[in-house]
Amino acid sequence: MTKPIFIVEESLRKCPPNLLYGKGPNGETWEGELGTKFIKRHVMRRDKVMFLKSGQTKVEVNVQQNITDIKESFLAKGWDHKEQPLVYCISPDGNEGDEGYHRDAAADAIGWETLLFDQIEYDSPLDQEVSKHNSNNGNPKKENRVKDTVKSVKRVVAKGLIVTCRIKDPEEKQLKDLIARLTPHKLDPYRKKVLKKYRTQDSGIATLVTWDADKINAYCAELKLPFAGDTNYESTGKVGYAKPQGTMKALMHDCMTLIVNDKVPTDDDGNYIPIEIRGFIDDPNPDPKILKRQRTKWLKSLKDDCLDFIKGFYEKTTGKKFDFELPIVFKGFAHQNISPNTDDKGSPIEKEFVLEDWMLEELK
Repeated sequence: MTKPIFIVEESLRKCPPNLLYGKGPNGETWEGELGTKFIKRHVMRRDKVMFLKSGQTKVEVNVQQNITDIKESFLAKGWDHKEQPLVYCISPDGNEGDEGYHRDAAADAIGWETLLFDQIEYDSPLDQEVSKHNSNNGNPKKENRVKDTVKSVKRVVAKGLIVTCRIKDPEEKQLKDLIARLTPHKLDPYRKKVLKKYRTQDSGIATLVTWDADKINAYCAELKLPFAGDTNYESTGKVGYAKPQGTMKALMHDCMTLIVNDKVPTDDDGNYIPIEIRGFIDDPNPDPKILKRQRTKWLKSLKDDCLDFIKGFYEKTTGKKFDFELPIVFKGFAHQNISPNTDDKGSPIEKEFVLEDWMLEELK
């Protein structure tokens, strides 16, 4: 086993804290992360610091492959003094580890009792969340992705550190400012992608539900409905999809793939049990009239780019008229307008999946 050798002076020279943190121990203004103050760098026992899973900012928690790679590096080369030390702060519950989860786990696996740490302080809980998230920026091995940044935004919102209500902050200034801090080396298109992805999980309007692929699939599973093709077939005996706008050509391909591969179930008479299609608007408008227009556009795309395309393709390639009933059926839109219904004791206007006559008329 490699015995770790830590030389604090070498670490300070090769990995200067003034490039990492915004303030020095005596209040000096440094070049690093705003809102963080460097206190000291030192070697200390690992068991003196708590690395809690709930504190991790990346979507995946304690990725085993990452831990294995670091463990092998530790055994082969020991500690690299060009690397930033692990980071902790003093909390009411003790020393709280903020950066270095995988390295701590790797050190534990090979029996290292000590590691090199930076003790820091934060100006605010918001600064703590930003600093933890940004410790992954610029490192190709663990670069933050959109979903990691969205997770950090959700952590900040859950702690009540910013306002995301679009009524209280119609310009979404606090949310956009936070995303800018979390993505210091990214351009506006990337930041807009983060904002849109976050808004699919939190509309910012109390009467409006938003969906993304993960949420809608989980909801279909909860209601025992088909989704993602034959993913939930064992629970439902059916196949189907739940799709947002702009995905109808892909949906057409997916449906035809199910049919060609004999994955569409049949009843006792050998007739297809139709593929069930459900929809949602990924950027819905709280105005019911505009939401209806958005849904109408979705239905037109389903008809033109999926249903009619299949029929037209058949006629062009065979020279025959399409006289079949497509084994595809529309089953409604996921609820989005949850304004209280005064005619129904204040219950939400929409529940589960909404299927109305006008929607079926659009598909004729």
